[in-house]
Amino acid sequence: MQIEVFTLFPAMFDGYLQESILKRAQQAGLLTVRLHNIRDYATDKHHVTDDIPYGGGGGMVMKPDPVFEAVETALGTERNAGAALVKDFAAALLSGAPIEPIVSALTKPRLRDQAKAYLVDLVGPRLSAFSVYAQDPDAAIRRDIADVLGLAEDLAALSLAESLLTDRDQQVAKAAERAVARLRATTM
Repeated sequence: MQIEVFTLFPAMFDGYLQESILKRAQQAGLLTVRLHNIRDYATDKHHVTDDIPYGGGGGMVMKPDPVFEAVETALGTERNAGAALVKDFAAALLSGAPIEPIVSALTKPRLRDQAKAYLVDLVGPRLSAFSVYAQDPDAAIRRDIADVLGLAEDLAALSLAESLLTDRDQQVAKAAERAVARLRATTM
């Protein structure tokens, strides 16, 4: 198992990693822990990672750029599909990018639940994009879209979920039936 730790204080982990079970796991080759100092990826003269809190008031906020740079540099080609999915979701949510990369992640068992969770957040503002996938030739995608619509708790999603009730695939129709029942219970 490999663990990547991104922190402003990597020296704080030395004691934990050199004792007890963690030490034995590393010695046996079962565990690899790599520490990354986020300050090393800050581009200014003083390696500042703190940003100004939004809306004023107290609290600490980190600049996103050093964090993203640290993760992308450290993981390089090892960057997993989950990280790419997060980036696709952020782009779809913030800039209106297409949801197709997120929908295609539904076909990957390891990413399916994460993709569904992201799609639930996108139903309200991007419902028209979901109508295309509700007619997808792949029944598994249509079934997942029905599940997502049911979790959205958005009245506008009800009509799209109802359109899947008559799907030729029984699993899709059952998922749509559950979605419609959930939507009716939560929105009416």
